[in-house]
Amino acid sequence: MKKYIAIIMVSMSINFLYSQSNINLPAWNVSKLYINGITDNNRADYLARALEKIDLAIFAAFSSEEGYGYVIYPNSQNIGNIIDYINQALTGFEVIKNETMQLTKDLYLEIYSMRNNIKSKDIENQMPKYIQLGPKNELSTQLYGLAKQIWIERYSKANE
Repeated sequence: MKKYIAIIMVSMSINFLYSQSNINLPAWNVSKLYINGITDNNRADYLARALEKIDLAIFAAFSSEEGYGYVIYPNSQNIGNIIDYINQALTGFEVIKNETMQLTKDLYLEIYSMRNNIKSKDIENQMPKYIQLGPKNELSTQLYGLAKQIWIERYSKANE
């Protein structure tokens, strides 16, 4: 009986460890946008929140230092609407260039960290902080959970 319980415990441990390292990213689209008009962190945050508020983007983050940012959106046709909205509806912003790319774990963590004003080189030293997306509690929790899970998978041993 003890052997049977031990086998079940080992099996559960292996399944738990496997599920921790097998993080599935949602099938979202992501574009890197180079933008004129991101002069400070407040304008970068304003731009991200404006895109999220009207549901053009699931999540967005921009860097005032780099002059670019990322937009995560559900539908590949949304990028045209996102660019038009930035260029036409938001005063003082202009999209210069757009690069559509594959969403990877590292890129997702970089985007999430960018929203917290954490530079790429500093990501490994600081676990992501929770970001509240207006009234979207469930989405905020989902995005944070994903960022935290990826960070733990990548960097938790380095920070022990």
